[in-house]
Amino acid sequence: MNQGEPKSRYEVKSNIELLLIATNYDGGYTSDAVEIAATELLSRYKHGTSLRQVWDEEMKRLSERAEKCSLCQDLEVVYAKEFFVCSTPPPDPARSAV
Repeated sequence: MNQGEPKSRYEVKSNIELLLIATNYDGGYTSDAVEIAATELLSRYKHGTSLRQVWDEEMKRLSERAEKCSLCQDLEVVYAKEFFVCSTPPPDPARSAV
């Protein structure tokens, strides 16, 4: 495997994937993998950003997405069950029973 091959694999990973590798979340990554992931991830942010700041930003982004409509990302959520829907009222249990 040449030197550029691991880096090219990491370039296509999402920020959250890179964070899990860069922080060696499960302890299963080599030091080279951790270093490449951290370098690639931090290159996507302004100079001086730490992995902790990236982690906080990604967790905030993911939690905000979880609070929005799963279909259109609107914050006006009317009904929440297995996923959030903003414009469809909850089903009427009396009408659903047959």
